[in-house]
Amino acid sequence: MQKGFASLAVLLILLVGISVGVYLVQNKQTFFSKAKEPQKKLTLNTSPKWGHIADLNLQNQPVRGIFFFAGPPNPNSKQFYTRIPIDAEKFEWRNDNDINFIFDQIKSAGINVIKLSWWGHNDEYNKWAPTLSSVEVNNKVFVEAEKRGLLVAPVIEVSPAFEFFREYPDNTSNLEIRIKDVLSTYGNHQNWLKLYDKNGKARKVIWLIETIHLGPVDTTKFAQTFDLVAEKIKRETKQEIGFVIDPTPLPPNGSYDGPDPNKLKNTKSLVAINPFNITSDGQTEDERLTKSKSILSKWKNSGLPLITPILPGYDDSKIRPENYQKYGDNPIWRNQVLAIARYYQTAGITLDIWNGFTEGYTFVPTVETGYENYNLAKSSFGISIVPTPIPSSTPTPTAATEMNCTQDNQCPNDYKCQVQQGETTVCPSFVNSGTSATNINDSCTPTTTIIKGQCKLAEGKSCQSNSDCYTGLVCHRNLCTNPISGVICSGTNDTTCPNGYKCVQGCSGPVTREGEKPAGYFCQIEELANQPRNCPI
Repeated sequence: MQKGFASLAVLLILLVGISVGVYLVQNKQTFFSKAKEPQKKLTLNTSPKWGHIADLNLQNQPVRGIFFFAGPPNPNSKQFYTRIPIDAEKFEWRNDNDINFIFDQIKSAGINVIKLSWWGHNDEYNKWAPTLSSVEVNNKVFVEAEKRGLLVAPVIEVSPAFEFFREYPDNTSNLEIRIKDVLSTYGNHQNWLKLYDKNGKARKVIWLIETIHLGPVDTTKFAQTFDLVAEKIKRETKQEIGFVIDPTPLPPNGSYDGPDPNKLKNTKSLVAINPFNITSDGQTEDERLTKSKSILSKWKNSGLPLITPILPGYDDSKIRPENYQKYGDNPIWRNQVLAIARYYQTAGITLDIWNGFTEGYTFVPTVETGYENYNLAKSSFGISIVPTPIPSSTPTPTAATEMNCTQDNQCPNDYKCQVQQGETTVCPSFVNSGTSATNINDSCTPTTTIIKGQCKLAEGKSCQSNSDCYTGLVCHRNLCTNPISGVICSGTNDTTCPNGYKCVQGCSGPVTREGEKPAGYFCQIEELANQPRNCPI
């Protein structure tokens, strides 16, 4: 009898165990949801390498990039330089020594990727690019980069010949033509940047700028079309490509329509997000930085790989003198943009733009800001900065313009001290937890010390050549003169400009928007006004 009861008990236990087991299997999400919660991200089946470098020599590293204009200056852009490189002659791209200097300087800043500006086929760079970036020049970039262990990815620029914001996603023929063009022209170079996609597959990077639509658009179609284009390119070229896109507009306060994080997460060909002009919206520098944090927060929270940008400042006062923007390029700004970029990045940082002399966003050492922005570049990538020692003695000058100085009062009357090399003391910054990016100690006052300078003639003083005058001035009728008068004029026949100036029309952006007003007119010094010009970006 006892044995019978024991057998029955064992049977009941087994039945209960089986029932509970079946129930647990059928309802495992309920019972183990807390245990499984940390693995929720795995439901997207994304590779932890997504957005990181796939090329063997730099495998799994984040991008440490620069946006670079290759080749000698476009003659029509030099007159619009708002920043002059200290080693200006070496940027003329005249010989191998110049080219070695440029690429050694890039390498020394800790860069591993060059975003190569590309304006299209049929010599379109002549019209729109600030440099003469011919096929020969661009091939040279790949070759010189490879010598130094650097990777290169072409950035397909937006222009009147390629209006991505109007064409995409309904018409992709122009995009496909350009992708096939860069692949057939430069695709044999072994140091073309590859990034991992979300499935861990290496893809050749096609970098796109201003990847937005002009207005409201089907965001699902916008996202899916990248995959359709990538698949078509693979069928026709046998090459696996991936897109790095910029979800911001080039014109200030332009359209942000198109890119949707939730829709883009479902694509296969997207390898990273890399916003460009995140400080273009706003009036004050605080407003611009707040806007940039809002943009970066949105994309970081999406889970998509984010390569954050650093812009050292902006100045288009010579391109659009009647309606220009000028901001940044000061110690507080540098502190802020560096802290913000570090905080939000998940797949790297890019410096935009390495040599953007016409619009004042340059990391190349310049006569206006010395080495501050070059040191910012190094700081971005963890390269130690060694201060240049102050000379113990000053050589006897042979002329006033050759006299060294560190402040204005060391120069003769009528001269000012123009910085050639400087050292900046920045204020400490820190990053809060949560969504707050960075804070500056309000009690700290940043200082800039001129380490090396030259005495240059001030405005209105007698001169023999432009090189005699302080930066931004030209030698006009033997006087150092501001090339832009403060007078606004109405048209080419307007005679109200001061003596020696002509009424000229300002430059609009490279692409005309619907409803955008034409550029206004302003008085420009006659030497420059009489020269032919193409408005640079």
